[in-house]
Amino acid sequence: MKIATFNVNGINGRLPVLLRWLEKAQPDVVCLQELKAPEARFPIREIEKANYGAICKLRWFRRLTDYAAELLALDVPVVLAGDYNVMPTEFDVYKPERWVDDALFRPEVRRAFGLLVSQGWTDALRALHPGERIYTFWDYFRDAWGRDAGLRLDHLLLSPAVAKRLVAADVDRTVRGWDRASDHAPVWIELSETAQSAPQARPSSTD
Repeated sequence: MKIATFNVNGINGRLPVLLRWLEKAQPDVVCLQELKAPEARFPIREIEKANYGAICKLRWFRRLTDYAAELLALDVPVVLAGDYNVMPTEFDVYKPERWVDDALFRPEVRRAFGLLVSQGWTDALRALHPGERIYTFWDYFRDAWGRDAGLRLDHLLLSPAVAKRLVAADVDRTVRGWDRASDHAPVWIELSETAQSAPQARPSSTD
């Protein structure tokens, strides 16, 4: 099974990019963020033509760490996917010294993410690519994409039942370079049908 998360930064404006990527990548499940459209303007017909269904709901949860802890206590397969707006480590940001006072990189924000992971969640990208610079976002300004001045803001956190099935995780970087692309690139994981002995670190794809 392939599960992806993609901050589309306006689904109607980026619909050609989304549909092109869906056809190429063919994920089984996609979590989309920043739709910037009410349910009435969600492009359900185009999504269905691409052989996908859609659930478009706006929900507010209480503090994530409390909710996440309850999910773990249930011991069920869960993936927490999305744009977290946090860069957990210095490997997740271009020139970290320039971001020390930014809300996305402040110690208390990184600490909150660390507390979440310490509950028992697996950071899928880091599990398979430890110590590697990985970005999922490149600003539209100052030629950030051309300079590869990126940030890792999009994460997939896996409950233990899912982490045992993790076989691959990566970023479809090339999507960020497409015409009228979002400033985020899709991030994905692949899961086996049965549990593996342990996630094995492996090289990134060139995509």
